[in-house]
Amino acid sequence: MKRFLFLALSLLLFSSCEKDGEMVDSQDCHIKMKEQFKDELKCSSNGQGESVHLFKGVYKGKTVYYPLTVCANCNTMPPKFGYTCSMEKVEFEDFNENMKEQTKVYDSCNKKFSE
Repeated sequence: MKRFLFLALSLLLFSSCEKDGEMVDSQDCHIKMKEQFKDELKCSSNGQGESVHLFKGVYKGKTVYYPLTVCANCNTMPPKFGYTCSMEKVEFEDFNENMKEQTKVYDSCNKKFSE
């Protein structure tokens, strides 16, 4: 039983994601993308205005990372492009209709990764 528990825990801790047919450690990719977009990620001074966080989603079958402006009272445009973990630039067309499985990767206000 201890071996099974150890094996299950090991698999969970060292699991990787497959993206575009290539095995990629998701945490390494999150750090890489945070660095890529570091000049764009920001938090409003009071946490209630316009903040930009790092998100990922599946766009036309590719997992892409992009900064997204979050603001309840702003009329903001969706991002125009993002990057895959292999640094392939992906231009977005009809972002709202084609982007699936959006999740926040990095919260600029809390300065923490979500996953």
